[in-house]
Amino acid sequence: MEKQKKEKVVEKKDYSKILTDMYGFNSGSTKWLPKGSEILQLIGQYAVYVDYQKKSSGDGYDTKCERVKINKISGYDPITMTYQIEYYFPERAKSTAEDHKVYTEKIIPEGFSFDIMGQGLQSSMNRFMPLSLHCKMMEESFLFDRMSSLYTERDTLPFTALADISETKKQGELLGYSRNIQATIKKDSGEFLVGRVSSLKLHHVKGDEWRVIFKLDKDDTVNYNIVFDKADKEYKLTVFGDYIGTIKFLDVMDV
Repeated sequence: MEKQKKEKVVEKKDYSKILTDMYGFNSGSTKWLPKGSEILQLIGQYAVYVDYQKKSSGDGYDTKCERVKINKISGYDPITMTYQIEYYFPERAKSTAEDHKVYTEKIIPEGFSFDIMGQGLQSSMNRFMPLSLHCKMMEESFLFDRMSSLYTERDTLPFTALADISETKKQGELLGYSRNIQATIKKDSGEFLVGRVSSLKLHHVKGDEWRVIFKLDKDDTVNYNIVFDKADKEYKLTVFGDYIGTIKFLDVMDV
């Protein structure tokens, strides 16, 4: 008797989640974590001190940021893989009460205060973050705020503008250097996803119906495609059967 071959079950990808992870803004993302022990490179420099206090509702944390000067990081403990950090708050030091008061605590290599209880359920914790990384995170946050505002204020780029981009022979230079076109997606939840368009091509379907095939950031291998009418002010984006939300192609430049 022939053995029946077991069909391999392929788990369906959740493209709504995938795109949200790739193109959504999340201040808690691992992309805003420095590499392990890079915090040591900030000895003698200024950094951003983030204070996390758990909300009374128990849902998330309230945060407060201050500038600190890191005096010393030493005392590596190989068992807990932690360091002892010494720092002070330069703005607070301007007051007589502080007078360059030095604070110390244990931190893990990513710059977070050490969870002494080992439960990951602290009601409060601290984080030391490079100024450059903090600024980059804030820049991205402001971009998302701007694109969400432009989404409300503007229609998608007109068909003629999309056609000009599609037909240009120097599209790589246009979209990668001289122009900044952001595909701005609004999910049903109200969350916005933003990604810079790296390539775009129009194909005629019939009448006033067209298809646009586009790619986003260079690390994204997916060719997204939308069928739309020339008069549409916004489009609907579906990826491999998963509805993502409405989308507009928006020029970041002021008009």
